[in-house]
Amino acid sequence: MYEIIPQSIPQARRAEINEKILADIESGENRIPRQTIYNCYTGVGGLHDLNPDQFANYHEYACAKREFEQGQFFTPHALCRQIVSLAASDPTETVLDMGCGMGNFFNFLPNLHNAYGFDIDPRAVKVAGYLYPEAHIAVQDMQQYEPAMLFDLLLGNPPFNLKFGNDSSQFYYFRKAYSVLKPAGLLLCIVPYSFLQNEFWDKSQIRYIDNCFSFLGQTKLPQDTFEDLGVAEFATKLVVFSRESAHIESRPYREDEFITQEQLRERIARFREIKCSLKLKLRQETNRIELEEEQAFEYTMTKYLYEIKTHPHLRPKYEQAIALVSKFRSQTPPENASKTQYEEYQRSKLTYAKVLAILRRYVREQHFVPQRKVALVKTNYSYKLKAYAPHLLDDIAVREVPIYKLTINNGGLPDAGAWRTPDIEKQYRAARRVIGRKHREYLRQSIPYFQMPQDGRLTEYIEGLSFVNKDGKRCRFTDLQRHDMNWLFQKRFNLLNWQQGSGKTAVAYHFAKYIRSLKRVHNTIVVAPALAIEMTWEPFLTRQKKRYTRITQPRHLENIRPGEFIVISVSMLGKLKYWLKRFVKSHSNKLCLIFDESDELTNDTSQRTRNTLNLFRRCSYKILATGTTTRNNVAEQYSQLSLLYNNSVNMMCWCSKVYHQDRETHEIEDSPNEFYGEPFPAYGGASLFKSCFCPGKVTVFGIEKHNQDIYNKEVLWELNAKTVLTRKFREFAGEKYEIKNHVVLPCAGEKAVYEKILTEFCQICNLFFNSTGDTRKDAAMKIVRQIILMIKACSIANTMPGYTGEPFPEKVRHIAAMVRNIPQKVAIGCTTLDALEMYEDYVSAIIPNRPLFLVHGRQSFKKRRRIIDRFDRTTDGILVCTQQALKSSVNIPSCDDIILESLQWNIPRMEQFYFRFIRLDSEQKKRVHLVTYDESIEQNLLALVTTKERLNEFIKLGEIREESEIFEEFDLTPSLIEKLLTRQRDDDGKLYVSWGNQRIVAA
Repeated sequence: MYEIIPQSIPQARRAEINEKILADIESGENRIPRQTIYNCYTGVGGLHDLNPDQFANYHEYACAKREFEQGQFFTPHALCRQIVSLAASDPTETVLDMGCGMGNFFNFLPNLHNAYGFDIDPRAVKVAGYLYPEAHIAVQDMQQYEPAMLFDLLLGNPPFNLKFGNDSSQFYYFRKAYSVLKPAGLLLCIVPYSFLQNEFWDKSQIRYIDNCFSFLGQTKLPQDTFEDLGVAEFATKLVVFSRESAHIESRPYREDEFITQEQLRERIARFREIKCSLKLKLRQETNRIELEEEQAFEYTMTKYLYEIKTHPHLRPKYEQAIALVSKFRSQTPPENASKTQYEEYQRSKLTYAKVLAILRRYVREQHFVPQRKVALVKTNYSYKLKAYAPHLLDDIAVREVPIYKLTINNGGLPDAGAWRTPDIEKQYRAARRVIGRKHREYLRQSIPYFQMPQDGRLTEYIEGLSFVNKDGKRCRFTDLQRHDMNWLFQKRFNLLNWQQGSGKTAVAYHFAKYIRSLKRVHNTIVVAPALAIEMTWEPFLTRQKKRYTRITQPRHLENIRPGEFIVISVSMLGKLKYWLKRFVKSHSNKLCLIFDESDELTNDTSQRTRNTLNLFRRCSYKILATGTTTRNNVAEQYSQLSLLYNNSVNMMCWCSKVYHQDRETHEIEDSPNEFYGEPFPAYGGASLFKSCFCPGKVTVFGIEKHNQDIYNKEVLWELNAKTVLTRKFREFAGEKYEIKNHVVLPCAGEKAVYEKILTEFCQICNLFFNSTGDTRKDAAMKIVRQIILMIKACSIANTMPGYTGEPFPEKVRHIAAMVRNIPQKVAIGCTTLDALEMYEDYVSAIIPNRPLFLVHGRQSFKKRRRIIDRFDRTTDGILVCTQQALKSSVNIPSCDDIILESLQWNIPRMEQFYFRFIRLDSEQKKRVHLVTYDESIEQNLLALVTTKERLNEFIKLGEIREESEIFEEFDLTPSLIEKLLTRQRDDDGKLYVSWGNQRIVAA
């Protein structure tokens, strides 16, 4: 063991001293004592000699610095002694240091013959080998290291913050540690303090650590730990884990738990006692890990070789098989391989699985008799020529054609050329029949609705259809509804985008009944949100006297009769996924799917969307019904299209270019589309769809830039024209409602609240939001929280700091005055419970002689229904409710005035609320009142929702409506854009919020 003698080596002389030491070792003269080398060699960490001023930015400087240093900062000798002491290593234990540098940990180990290490720096390895000749030390890249054995203890100080593939170098170190440690093997490692220190940002990494390791503890290290290497302050910590074992209960990682070194020593000692008591079991577990795969391989390989050697038909393959096994046993990575060469070696090298697969193929071919024959065979995605002897297809250029190309072209099968025998001609005829049927279905599905002729047979059938409404009356469809139903019934896949109140439920019901009458499906599955199931579908099917089963448990799927409707809420799909999948397969996908409120699938990454696609994307017939296919941007259509078409030939990508938004300049850039002429892929299709049509996004601070453009709009319109049948409510019912915009001037107290939010947000933030405990996350959420508070100030400013003046805000008093002047029933839609309670207090106080009713999301569906029925029976009742509580499947046609005291993020969301009061059979004209504050964030919201509405209008009409038309429909003034709050940066790069013509700098 070398003695630790503290040295004071000037930073300027470190490189010179290192070179002298290396020269002495290489010369073999041994003029410098080993003790001196141990205390004076410091490696390349901190010796980069780079000037930040010579680089364009700090990122380039940091990259150059990391490239030179390779993360090499030797662990101080004293800290190595502490860590080895904590580990309490036994002489019989094998110890590994990955990235050992000059081997500082080895100096304190009890048995150097059991010490192993490697490093990518040959100079450091040369020093380590000179100081510790008994240890096994080599030049090796951690990414290329493949252990020949498993180890009891792993000590290390991995390079910090390098990029190893998609992982940071320290996390990659943990991945590698799992593969080199024995079960219950110990890992003591120095890492940056920030590593795995945030459950929000590091969620997936922490999950991996918990699956592979058991957490013993962590302790903070001094900030100046690496001061001697030129790093004055850098926060680090020592973490201790053990590899998971079947015999020791794992303890999850806790990022907030720090203990002293003495407490850590006690935990390691207790763990070693447990490990000692399980020594035999752990040894057996280690042997099983080391030998299980190899033994299984050897057994199977020996069996295959025996079969090949003894079977007369296989004997000619025996020499090839022996050569294959020899190549497998002797393969090694190329010496001094670059990273690219090593990655190529990893891809092409033989593995257990590859060797066994080749030998298995030899054995499987024992009864194969080569024939001079070629067949045309169908795979899942193509038709291809299959040769029954080698080299028969050498002269044929096209051997396989995807089914989507055959379907579009109605032919184009690969030509067998000289191998066109009578047998293969039969296969060609069968293939043409299949392709012809697919082509006819493709052509029918591809016709835009507005170009489709009316089917006379269907016209006669639809004339006789009717349904029973909630009043028990039998109703017939209008002429326009029957006209559209004729189109819908001709196609297998439809997206019914009729505005709320237009009769989608009845149309979808009769679509399913028609398909069943043709004997093309066994059953109909209705999927919808729980609210729509409870308040629309179950009552509707009951009124039609149609047998149905509500699925809430697996046993409900056991006794489904042919023709029966199956009703299930979206929230149950995850719970019943296994049983539903089995049910759909048992019926060979011959089912009709009705998905009501399909805009619930706008998020392609949500579990709801994934479950729906997994279960129902292969159903034979589908109809999706929604009041709006999108809420915010066209990319939200993708999941609905994917569910309808299953990423098939009906969902082709005909965009020659794709677009991406540059992260720095935010400019839109184009590039060639590698998927041109192919269906949108099931994996990655959502990203491609967005890149094709909507690469940018509109934000609450970005409205004035009009960055909600649609790209490749002709292609998108062609896709929508054949898929989405759109009608606005006015087309069915005429002018039955109007929208009125009321602008209220905020009082001085409300403006003071706004100014406080903008200028003193950091001081008041804790009054409304709890800290996440993560400053990085809090900073990222600052602007979002600021927006939330500004929206809140437009509703309940009187409850917020800085407010002065009347007890209730101007908007509340304005709305109360509106209610007083409306003698008949009126509804007030809020977006928060606080606002609902405030309107309840104020309205009941100033209008005490009129009945007041409250509805909110905390009430059950049945209670909401009872309250609405009571409100319906009044003549001058006042309904105060949250908009979310009445967003679908509730009808209140007797109320003619609807007031929205606060806006939501898009018009479809608000329409879901106010169309509860506007129905096809409404007798009186309805008035929708939007009440907003002038010069507030609500003007941004108005501009935001109208900008998004232009997008929704494109999906409905195939053209972008002028902004002035949208403004006119929603009773807005063109000066709206001038009143927006905008987010900008000043000359110092500091964010500020500009309000109208004012400018208020954010803190």
